[in-house]
Amino acid sequence: KEHNSNIFKHMHGSVKFLFNNKQLLLLVTFGLFAYGLSESTFHLTQIYYNFVNLPISVFGTVAAIGSLFGSFGALSSHTLSKRIGNKRTLILSFSLYALSLIFASIFLGYIGVGFIEKASI
Repeated sequence: KEHNSNIFKHMHGSVKFLFNNKQLLLLVTFGLFAYGLSESTFHLTQIYYNFVNLPISVFGTVAAIGSLFGSFGALSSHTLSKRIGNKRTLILSFSLYALSLIFASIFLGYIGVGFIEKASI
């Protein structure tokens, strides 16, 4: 195993390895894209709550329930990935994310809050 004390040589080798590995590149690209979308959704969630006139007293409760569902999804993701494969799991998760945003836009009101909360996880 090669050991480089120069951090820049190590970074160069890592980037070269990333671009030569199609699956890893797909995973990193998806991760960055999903992270950007989920962060922007997370920061706009409270604005959406105000838009649908959700009482401020239940903001925390709704966010906690959303986080609970997110943790169930995280626990089941490994099983799902083993069952249908990594690539299909990524495609499925991104598709569900996109559908959640679309449904949150269509179903304004308290029903839409569930979809926007799912998308912000």
